[in-house]
Amino acid sequence: MEDEGTNQQRYLSQLDMATALVNFLLANGSDVNLKTGFPDLCTSPLLLALEKGHHEVIKALLAHGADVDDENLREAILQCNKKALEMLIAKYGIHKCKIDLLELAAEAGDTEISQMLLGEGLDQEQALLKAIEHGKAEIVTLLLAHGTDPDIPSIRESAIDKAIFHRHIGIMEVLLHHGAKIYPEALGSAKLFAPEHIVKLAEQFPVHSLHKKAAYPALYNV
Repeated sequence: MEDEGTNQQRYLSQLDMATALVNFLLANGSDVNLKTGFPDLCTSPLLLALEKGHHEVIKALLAHGADVDDENLREAILQCNKKALEMLIAKYGIHKCKIDLLELAAEAGDTEISQMLLGEGLDQEQALLKAIEHGKAEIVTLLLAHGTDPDIPSIRESAIDKAIFHRHIGIMEVLLHHGAKIYPEALGSAKLFAPEHIVKLAEQFPVHSLHKKAAYPALYNV
C-alpha cells in the first residue's frame, strides 16, 4: 500500500511531465488560445489549467502569450487560488475587468485574496453587502477594519438590514462592535418578522434619528 508521500511524489512527477508536454506543444506551434466546446460553453487551455490549479502550466501558457479575460480572473477567485490570480493580474491588470474582483472574493470568503485587492479602488461597500449576504464574517471584519462604512445604505437595504434578513448573528455582532447604527424602519421590521434572539440583538444597536429615506433622499429619488 502506497503512503501519502509516495502519492504526492507521483502527482508532482505527473505534473512536471504535463508542464513539459505543454511547453513542447507550444514551442512547436500549438495554439495557446485554442477554444474548444460549444459556443456558450467553450473553454481554453488557460481556463482548464486554472480549474485544475496547475500553477506551472498556467505560468507556461502566460509566457507563450495566452489571452487573459474576466472569466479567467473569476475562476482563480472561485478556486481561492491567490498565486494564480497574482499571475493573471500581473499580465491583465485589475481595472480592465468588467466584474468587481473584490466583490467576488468577498462572496467566496477568501480573506487572503480580499486583503490583496484592498486599496485597488474597488467597491468595498458592495463587497461588504456581498459578504453579509453569504455569511462571511471574516470578510466583513476585514472590510470594516479597512474603513468601509458599517452604515452603508443601498436602494433597498443597509448592512444591518441585510444581516437581519439573513439571520447572521455573528455578523450583526461584528457590525455592532464597529459602531453600526440601525434605522428605525429596520428595527420595526425586525420586531415584526425576525426571531426573538435577532430582535434582542437588534435592540442593542444605536438607532438613527432619521428614517433612511430622510437621511439619504437621493437614493430614493431615482
